[in-house]
Amino acid sequence: MPPIPDSGETVPSDLGAAFALAVLGGLFHPSRERKRRTLLATQLLLEQRPDVAANAFRIALTTISDPATLVWLLRVIDSFRESGAPVVAVCQPIFRELSSRGLLTVRALARRLIEGDEPPLVPSAVPEPALVANEAQVIWTPTIDGEETSEETLALHGFLKSVAGNRLRRAERFLPGLAEAVQERVASSLESESVRKRLNSQLDSLGDRVRKRWPDAFLVNEETIENTVQSVAAGGRAAMLAAGNLVTDGVAWEDRLASALLDDLEVPLILEATRQPRPPIPPPPGNGDAIWGHIRDRARGASTADSGIEEALDEEGILVATIHVQSGRSVGNVEHGTFGGWRWLGVMEKRWVEPSDWRDEKELFAMRYSVLEVRDVDNRQALNLSPVASGDLRMWKASIEPVPAAVVLRETQPLIGVDRNLQFVGDGREGLGAPPAILTPTAALIMSLALEPGEGCAYHDCDGIGLALVTWRAEYDRSEYYLARPRIRGSGIVIRPDLFDRLACSAGEHRLVVRDFVVGVAELAAKPS
Repeated sequence: MPPIPDSGETVPSDLGAAFALAVLGGLFHPSRERKRRTLLATQLLLEQRPDVAANAFRIALTTISDPATLVWLLRVIDSFRESGAPVVAVCQPIFRELSSRGLLTVRALARRLIEGDEPPLVPSAVPEPALVANEAQVIWTPTIDGEETSEETLALHGFLKSVAGNRLRRAERFLPGLAEAVQERVASSLESESVRKRLNSQLDSLGDRVRKRWPDAFLVNEETIENTVQSVAAGGRAAMLAAGNLVTDGVAWEDRLASALLDDLEVPLILEATRQPRPPIPPPPGNGDAIWGHIRDRARGASTADSGIEEALDEEGILVATIHVQSGRSVGNVEHGTFGGWRWLGVMEKRWVEPSDWRDEKELFAMRYSVLEVRDVDNRQALNLSPVASGDLRMWKASIEPVPAAVVLRETQPLIGVDRNLQFVGDGREGLGAPPAILTPTAALIMSLALEPGEGCAYHDCDGIGLALVTWRAEYDRSEYYLARPRIRGSGIVIRPDLFDRLACSAGEHRLVVRDFVVGVAELAAKPS
């Protein structure tokens, strides 16, 4: 702070430490996007300025109350403990205090970071009744005919499954009954007055109350579930003893259970690290765009010449169309960013569109693909189907033996897949969050180019990176009344120019085409009011 009055002399300060503290301050915001970006910046602090940032880490670790965010920060420190040795040294007293907490994953991760004498293992918490219930002694009661589970219970079960289902399933191997115990406790916790008041406050600040949209944020509901999962698991050793299964090595057992319950941030941060500015490509058509009328006309029998659309279909309120098929050489170049000068192997975008009538709460969507595929130019089969195959995010880590391209690419086929389920992300979709869909390479593409998986979402050969994933977010809906959110989310695959030339030669110049394909709800064909 400058002195008052300010005489203009140099003021002693530690600007680097102030910047570090400002970076870590992003962890305290509930926005998933901000948390991901902050954790990436945190990794840079640990790699580049650990000595300057050490005190900022100490402040953050002693201040964060949300158990999930605390776990993510501890996980980052643990992953960069070698380069971040100054941070680990300064935070030793904090790690020892965290290792005595009643949150199992927090204390297990903190224990891994402790140097010197290990702290004593804290006593097990009192186990939940569901953890020690003996099924053989439960009195059987008949099910009443017509009795059904309430909608509230089903909704709670679905929400719990989305937030922690995969982790609880893994942890059941070490602590049977954990999922049931967590569900019983969560049911009462979420109904508490304090949680309800806090949720309403968060929705007032972050949610769009007019359109009834939830923000992309880690709210008190998710925080309560995370707190419950770790608190119930903290009574695991006592529950095992009550069941006649003595845990002889409590530290190792808790560490294994904590690893199963860890909401790992690796995949969400790998995907976030692929983000670059949106490329200058045609977006999915908006509401009332003339192209939707042309697509409807083509679907009703108009010719390609009259409509300007290659093929179209109007089915169950969804319009799909191949706008045009062009030579693969027409695919665009990457203009900016890390891969400037490379070629786009394919791009995909999803766009949320406001309805024509602002009173309509329904939100419309449109998608657009522009991707390469192997297809004879005069082959008009399946033009009403997406030009991408069903993909799996794990394909970015697949090691596949090379096969001669002439063998692999001799038939019409897509070269790119799309993963819409993102099962590999697991519970991270409701934790740090992830894009709604990601483009992936097909096995045929990897085999034909003889590539090996590299770091992050990239493939390489002897000349370096040859294929990589790029993601972006754009067209942010901003307001003072709710959390900003992107209306456009996209991903693309870039390919090194020499590999693109090899692919075109292998598939045949006349058989490598780029297809422009759109999907949207039929309401988009109406003119905006």
